[in-house]
Formats: sequence, structure tokens, C-alpha cells
Amino acid sequence: MQLIDEVDTDQEDGPLSKRRISSTMHMATMFAALGGLLFGFHTGGISSAMVEIKQKIQLDHFWQELLVSITVGIAALSSLVGGALADCFGRKFVIRCAGFIFLFGSIIFIGATNKTLLLISRIIIGLATGLTCSSVPLYIAECSPAHSRGFLVSMNSQLPVRGIRYAFAFACVPALLQVIFFHFLPESPLWYLDHGRLLDARDALKRLRPNLLDANKEYELIKARNDRDEQMFLEKGRPSIWTMLKSLHYIGIFMLGMSMFMFQQICGINALLQCNNHPNGRCGNNRHEFMASGRLQWTLFHLHNCFAAVGRTFPTSPAHVGHLIIIASGFHLIANSSPEITIHDESTKSSVCDAFLTCETCVNSQRCGFCYENRIDKNGSCLPTSDNTVQYSAVGKCSQKNNAFGPAIWAPEWCPSEYAWIPIVGLLVYLISFAPGKNKTVSSKNISFISQVSV
Repeated sequence: MQLIDEVDTDQEDGPLSKRRISSTMHMATMFAALGGLLFGFHTGGISSAMVEIKQKIQLDHFWQELLVSITVGIAALSSLVGGALADCFGRKFVIRCAGFIFLFGSIIFIGATNKTLLLISRIIIGLATGLTCSSVPLYIAECSPAHSRGFLVSMNSQLPVRGIRYAFAFACVPALLQVIFFHFLPESPLWYLDHGRLLDARDALKRLRPNLLDANKEYELIKARNDRDEQMFLEKGRPSIWTMLKSLHYIGIFMLGMSMFMFQQICGINALLQCNNHPNGRCGNNRHEFMASGRLQWTLFHLHNCFAAVGRTFPTSPAHVGHLIIIASGFHLIANSSPEITIHDESTKSSVCDAFLTCETCVNSQRCGFCYENRIDKNGSCLPTSDNTVQYSAVGKCSQKNNAFGPAIWAPEWCPSEYAWIPIVGLLVYLISFAPGKNKTVSSKNISFISQVSV
């Protein structure tokens, strides 16, 4: 991928300095970035969907972990070949293929009635995710003008944050839109130039730039740059992976990119995107609708506006450390104040569940769960889980036979606690600080940017 860097910006004092973005460029960015939205659907949405899936399709912990993680693993593998496919067949072709694959995987997921079909759909979605992650940023970066490249490419990073909100069935809509509308959008002009299709490159720029003068001027710039690179390749050969690894320049770029991913992992984004229902459940919240969608977006939107006014460094730097401290403190308090097992059911005398003394130790065993009524400090018991359903225990007062209309509450994976609100506050602090805004000035453009990120 070759872009016009700052060396060429002194030649762009003419019409290019108007810094306008054409409608075609807006459309190209919007429909290409739908790949990021789909990425958010399928990596974040699985945590919300898993709450219902594991009840309707009996899934043990291994299958839950497999269904959540297999998409990321397959995406990592498919992204290794995504760049090569984009270079060979074009960015547009690969993005459209990824849209078809997303659509196919979503249809299988919607109609899945067993864990095998769920696994197949997640593998297919992982394949599309890898192709999208490797081709969409290339397409947007190569099609966008230099003065707006960073802003337009960042759209692909915002949409995964929005995509985690929606249900899997709705993922068919952006996939279908991407497949249809990308048929009418141009290929990357730089890809055309790399393959000697000069007229196609000029036509693509004419469609992507607001006026003909902009298109012709930029075409001459990138063609001259491409000719210089081709001449260098003829003299020195094309750079290989080994050549780039020996270059301090490329190593610096590589280390910068990997450092950004490292900080992303340290702050826990994947854990929250993919497993956010589990911490909510373990902190004592048994309301599935909260685990699935409780994000308080309107509040976050206004808090982001406040952050934009005072600057992003001050509120977000402590927040990245603070949210971890809050969550860890909350879980520590919940574990230490875990309700005691006060009732030992006669039917569990020979069961391993009878040996546990607190709710925390009980639910940590995959074969046991906590059963209680309103007074959790007086009548809690540890009962074996049922092989047929996760909604009831195998025996005792939380079994399907005894609890069909009774007051007992079955908690197979969490413990009730008065400190349940503390980890939730930590998660909200994380979400607030995740998207720090664009700059210090609150403008209409900045408010639009902040609203997309905070939602």
C-alpha cells in the first residue's frame, strides 16, 4: 500500500486545500466501514446472545468458551491471507466477498438449532472478520484524500463499538447493504495503478474527489510516486518480509502498531466486549436483559461531551487504571461477603456439593449451584446442577419439580451480594473512558463524532 505522505503536501496548495470530501468518498467510507460494524456484531454480540443460547441449547463451559473464541482465532488466520487476496483481486472484491460470507454465516447462526451449527456459523463469521479487518482499512486509506484520511479511516474503528449493541439477526442488514452498494463503488485507485490500469485509476479518482481538478492533480501526484517506486523496485527489487524486518524504519512502524494493540489488550477491551455478561452475572446481577444491553448510552453521551470540553487526557488517564481497581475491589468484596451454606439437603449427602460452605466455593464448581430465597443469609443451600437444563437444580427446592411455582432462586454461576453495584460502576467507567473524544473543542462535528463513539 502506497499513500501520499507529508512530503507531497506542499504541492497541494491549490484546490486540494479546500479540504472537501466528495459524496462518493462519504459513501465509500460508510459502506466499507460496515465491515467494522459487522465485526462488532459478532465479537461483542455473542456475549449477550450466550445468556439465552446456553439455556436453550445446553452448553457446558467448554462449548461457551469455544463459541466465543473460535471467531477471533479464525479471524487471525484469515487476516494473514486477506492482505494478499486484496492485492491480487482488489480491495473491493475482497470486501464484497467478506460481506457475502458475513451474510451466509449470519443466516446459519439464525437458524442454528444445535451447537454444531453454531460452531460452523462462528467459524464462517471469523473468516469474514479476518478478511474485513485486513482489507477495509486499506480501501478507505487508499481512496481517501490526504487531508481527511485519518478521520475517514477512524470510522472503521468506531463502528465495532456501536456494533456490539445489536442482535445477530440484524447483522444480515449491513452485510446485505455492503454487498449491494459496493457493486456501484469504485476500486482503490492505488490498486489500479499497481496493476497498470491507469485509466481506471483516473476514473476512480474522478468519482472519489469533489471536482475534476482535484482528481487530475492527485492522479498526477500518485502516478509520479508510483513510477518512482516502480523504478526503485526495478533497481533494488521488491521488499520482502525479511527485508522489512532488517529495516529500522519498518520495525519502528511494526512496534508502534503492536504497542497500540498491546495497550488495547491491557485495558481489557476484548474481555469486556466478548464476556461482559459473565462479570455482570458473577457480581450478583441475575437480570438477563441488563446483562444483554445495559449500557446507559444517553448518560455516556453527555459525559463524553464534558470530556471533550476539558480535554481527553485528564479524565481518561486515571480512568484506565481506576476502572480496573474498582472492578477488582468489587469482586474482592463480593467474594469475601459470599453467603454461607446454611441448609444441607438430605438428597445431597453423597454429593460433592454438600462439602461446600459458602456460595463462592459452590458456584466455582461446574457441578453445583447456589439455591436461596429472600433471606440469603438464612436459607442458602448448595445443590447439584441438572444435566437437562441450567434453569433448575437436579434435586432440592430449586429443582423443576419443587420450584415450578416456588419462591426459591437458582444461581448456578453467581452469588447474590449487596456489593453487586461496584463492578458495574467499574464497567461504566471503562465504557466512558474507552472513546475519549476528538479534541478539546465542542463543535457540531465533534458532537457527532462523540455520539457515534459513545453509543
